[in-house]
Amino acid sequence: MPCHRRSGALGLVLLLTGCRYRLLPESRICDDLAFALSERSYVCDGDGTAANDRHDAFVEATRCLLPDEVEDPYNPNGILPADDKPEERARIERLYDCVRAARAAECTDVAAEGDDPAFWLGLDPACAEVAELAGGAR
Repeated sequence: MPCHRRSGALGLVLLLTGCRYRLLPESRICDDLAFALSERSYVCDGDGTAANDRHDAFVEATRCLLPDEVEDPYNPNGILPADDKPEERARIERLYDCVRAARAAECTDVAAEGDDPAFWLGLDPACAEVAELAGGAR
């Protein structure tokens, strides 16, 4: 089948199904933080086992403060909405500052304090809104 016919068929399928996406819960930011600190650990010392262990220890020692459920009454079918909530987008971007801080942590600090979950939660003020130590301290 010629390429233009295949792309035309794909276009028809997309047109008929609409532009849909899966809404992700905000708690995904907590997962991203755990993966970011594991990634940063690996980048800093090259030890994959230690990076995975650090990820697991962080997940065990912290509690995510963001909701697991996806609730969007204006978008129950997951159809991509117009960008009409700039303040919500800004809030999510601010929460991701915590993840970005973990990815940018100084390797000397990661080597010295990376096993302490409080170190990662203290890298950016936004982290206080993302997760806390499982015992309740931030």
